[in-house]
Amino acid sequence: MEFLTVIFVIFTCLSTTILAVILYLIYKNQVQLNMILKKESPTENPVEHKRVSTTTCVNHPDNRAKGSCSICESYYCELCLRQKVNIPVCSDHLSIVTDNKWIPVKTIYSTPDNPENGLEFHDLKRFHWKENQIPSYIETQYKINLDNEAIESFITLYTTEKHLSLFTKKSTDKNA
Repeated sequence: MEFLTVIFVIFTCLSTTILAVILYLIYKNQVQLNMILKKESPTENPVEHKRVSTTTCVNHPDNRAKGSCSICESYYCELCLRQKVNIPVCSDHLSIVTDNKWIPVKTIYSTPDNPENGLEFHDLKRFHWKENQIPSYIETQYKINLDNEAIESFITLYTTEKHLSLFTKKSTDKNA
């Protein structure tokens, strides 16, 4: 019985240590991300890039925005923003999300040391929507790398099946 108690204590200590390491890595990554965001230069239209906590809904100016539409990037309150297939979307673009097959265009890798990799996708997405109304959205998945104490990001850009060839062509033209 004493042996089982010792094993239980060791297991509990290891679990607590692993949890503490994970929480530390998440905290460290958040601090680095906040430092990067504070150094960010102003954009052409700073209203588009306000933080959600200080932004109001496009449809209800008295309501604080809950988030932005993954298609048009406009900010909406809890009443206006819908969640479809894990994609936050406004009512104007709900049918785009539900009526189309979405295809990954490209996935890139980003870490706190090279966060600018992710900005490329955001700029490309914004360009396609504003110039030609080509819908796309970005999905980010995170992986904790314990070897180098970093949270790695795998950022995937999606577009609709019917727009994939246009999106790829426009991406090439924009980068040329």
